[in-house]
Amino acid sequence: MSMMKTALALAMAAAAALLTSSALLADLLPPSPPPTAAAHASSRPSATPRPTSAHGSGSTPDMSTPRATPAPDAPLPTPPPTPERVSDDMNFVSHSLQVHIVEVVRDDVTFYAADIRVADPLQMRSGFAGGKYGTGTAREHPSVIASRYPDCVFAINGDYFGFHTEGVVVREGVLYRNRPRSDKTMLCLFEDGSFRFLRESEAEVSDLLSQGLRNTFSFGPVLVREGQVNTAIRSRAREPRCGIGMYEPGHYLAILVDGRRAGYSEGMTWEEFADLFGEYGVQEAYNLDGGGSATMILSGRVVNRPSGLDERPMSDILYFCE
Repeated sequence: MSMMKTALALAMAAAAALLTSSALLADLLPPSPPPTAAAHASSRPSATPRPTSAHGSGSTPDMSTPRATPAPDAPLPTPPPTPERVSDDMNFVSHSLQVHIVEVVRDDVTFYAADIRVADPLQMRSGFAGGKYGTGTAREHPSVIASRYPDCVFAINGDYFGFHTEGVVVREGVLYRNRPRSDKTMLCLFEDGSFRFLRESEAEVSDLLSQGLRNTFSFGPVLVREGQVNTAIRSRAREPRCGIGMYEPGHYLAILVDGRRAGYSEGMTWEEFADLFGEYGVQEAYNLDGGGSATMILSGRVVNRPSGLDERPMSDILYFCE
């Protein structure tokens, strides 16, 4: 009997020691996060177990090294990746280029206004029919020219320089033709994204190239200069129109007016076209080739309705790339 009493006393003493050790261990360990419904889901990992010493689960852990707070049972979900680009028939958005086109109908006129923002002004470029400079019969549909440049996203027709044998033609910093005309004011696009209007006969092309001239377009007239609409231009004919404007370097506006289509769109005069750019608040704007040449393209698709049965073959385009 005395042996049984002794064994029972030893067991009770061991239990008391174990309870005391557990209480001390609970005081030393950081508190566990409160339970959540998600913590009971079988697909989630269980709570991080409390560390033990190398001598087994019943020994007091070594508290000489700090331990991190246990991770939550339900980790935060990883956000979905951001798409590299988003596009539809009238919009294109990527990390370096944004194009938003709206179709506007006013009485008997339909036009398309494209707001364009680029990360780098050098994303505004020019393209040739056949992929290289040529005159005369070197012509292609604008959509075909655009397809020759894999990085092209948005494009409008250029000045159709191949229709003439005179004029100043600079494209992507290369001088191809220098036969200035006294009656032409050209649009000069610089590598910093700025616009400048200069008379062909007064332009020192070599100096302009040293200043960062990238492209020239000679058609006209100037529609808006330094925020002021050109009120000196006169035209009676309402025609399809195409023009490019600048709010500031890197932010541009292209407008395409359809015309010569009774019941759909009659077109605009130069005065009306200049006023339209003025309404949009651009600082500079220039009229490019119009009529049957007026074409707007987004992601390889012709946005507008050219006045002919199809696109007009031409020499060049002005385009924006990623």
